[in-house]
Amino acid sequence: MLCAHLDTVPVTPPIVPVLGDDGTWRDERGGVLGADNKATVAALLVLADRWSRWPPPVPVELLLTVQEEPQLRGVTALDPTTLRARTGYVVDHPSPFGGVVLGAPGHLRFEARFRGRAAHAGIAPEAGRSAVRAAARAVLALPQGRLADGCTVNVAAVSGGPAGADPADPPTNVVPDAARLVGEVRGPDADALQRAVDAVEAALHDAAHEPDEPVDLEIVLEQRFAPYRHRGGDAAVERASAALRRIGIEPRPFADAGGSDANVLQLRGITTVNLSGGNRDAHRAGESVDDEDLSRTVALLDGLVRG
Repeated sequence: MLCAHLDTVPVTPPIVPVLGDDGTWRDERGGVLGADNKATVAALLVLADRWSRWPPPVPVELLLTVQEEPQLRGVTALDPTTLRARTGYVVDHPSPFGGVVLGAPGHLRFEARFRGRAAHAGIAPEAGRSAVRAAARAVLALPQGRLADGCTVNVAAVSGGPAGADPADPPTNVVPDAARLVGEVRGPDADALQRAVDAVEAALHDAAHEPDEPVDLEIVLEQRFAPYRHRGGDAAVERASAALRRIGIEPRPFADAGGSDANVLQLRGITTVNLSGGNRDAHRAGESVDDEDLSRTVALLDGLVRG
């Protein structure tokens, strides 16, 4: 089974891919090219046409998913019983061609909802309990960035104000009684991920239960995907390495810090290896991919199937 995802970061105006004199594909206007992961989609379409004329020696399933960027929603919704394959390959890592991902972290989304007490900010501020202040305490107290055990924690958004007020123009004469904080935790294995989540929950509770200004707190945790590691000598990894060597590329094994459809497929019992496609600066203006790497992707995937 060969997998790619169709979605990319939304951009305006539309993408116009152009091939430069240096052999590199870029957006004509210097924006996001969308090579993550449409470069692999293009390779799969080329192979589908080729294999329809010259069938490969084994059955092949092509899996195209949607909503990979917002934490793998598309592949998570997939019914795995619709697939016969027990081994799969994804070319979805934005790093130099030849990379073989041996493992990736699990991901947990957290949302903290603070509920305080509204009061007139000028007449009786002492009667209020600010949910915004509680959220601010939480942001400062939460672990942030890369932790010592390989986990990462990120606060993505904070919002708040008087409940029901227009967030674009909240009244300033009310002690704010509502606030919301959203973030994520990633961990290289289940134990490390749980330790980081425990630390996040403890920091949120401490921030909400400040003795001088306690507020109510609701925490919503949602694990979006689980961590995985390929074992040494795994047949799927060895097959990918051999296919790379046949096209003159020395494999570069490494552990990833991001996620891909491979996280979910692994959990569903389909041994899946994520490979590098050579695209650069994914999701950023100026994203690019070399035409040579597109050809290499076609050759690599064809080699995986033909052995």
